Amino acid sequence: MYLRRATAADVDLFFSWTNEVSTRANSYNNTPVPYDNHIQWFLQKITNPNTYMYVLCEDTDIAVGQIRFDVDNTLNEAIISYAIGEQHRGKKYGSIILEQGINTFLHDYGQKITIVGFVKEENLASKYLFSKLGFTALVADNLPKSIKFVL
Repeated sequence: MYLRRATAADVDLFFSWTNEVSTRANSYNNTPVPYDNHIQWFLQKITNPNTYMYVLCEDTDIAVGQIRFDVDNTLNEAIISYAIGEQHRGKKYGSIILEQGINTFLHDYGQKITIVGFVKEENLASKYLFSKLGFTALVADNLPKSIKFVL
């Protein structure tokens, strides 16, 4: 398994993961994303110097998931977001993408920063993974029925 930086060529790959039923269910906006909106969002993110986007690949170069860090310089925080493609779930890739993603991001960013993840209470897999990696669970004041994980 290896992590690589996302490129503009990944726009359709990210789109397919974005609109998977389980991904939408675990998102704070459950509505499917129209393709035109996705392209605009993706191109803005991929060119933003405060956004770090990566793709997790199997050794055979098959992409299995994505992880993103959005840096807020005023708070010295990076908000983490990740997803594993539906056909690749159940293979412990969530743990791999979080561990490799955090390590790669911290190396690429090059400065000390707090990493924050927001997880819906019913998302048991993500809650387990964030706890396993040493994140502290706090109340997410701005998101109902959610947990704020801080590292």
